[in-house]
Amino acid sequence: MIKSVEEILARMTRQCSLREYCQWDIRQKLRKLDLPEDKAEEVISILIRDGYLSDERYTRAYMSDKSTLSGWGKEKIFFHLRGKYISYEVLERVWEEFEQDSRRLDKMRSVIANKWNSLSKEEPQKRVEKTLRFAIGRGFCYNQSMAVIKDLKTGNM
Repeated sequence: MIKSVEEILARMTRQCSLREYCQWDIRQKLRKLDLPEDKAEEVISILIRDGYLSDERYTRAYMSDKSTLSGWGKEKIFFHLRGKYISYEVLERVWEEFEQDSRRLDKMRSVIANKWNSLSKEEPQKRVEKTLRFAIGRGFCYNQSMAVIKDLKTGNM
């Protein structure tokens, strides 16, 4: 059983040095350890001060993983990060940096094109509807999704 704040801080420092966490994740871990709220805030403040904990760094890593590996779009990523109480300002700032990466657009096109190709036996209107529904479900915006679908319909991709 963990007894002192120092032991808990050492444990959280070790965990934060292995992978990225946001403040909400650490608060949940500290709640499970039954650490009083004031002590939990003290631990979180120390982790932030010492550079082990950063919502912005966590957001960057999360956006990169979910976009690149899972093929998620902005809306779905934002929805999940807002569930972890990441501020909208951090989300927007990191997304602006992230949006400049051409690989993100290539991934979006690839994900939508794969779905489009898997529906080759569908009638044209159903194919568009199903592909669009899929793209929006992945968190891609309507306008970008429709532009990709239009390119796929005309064979420009």
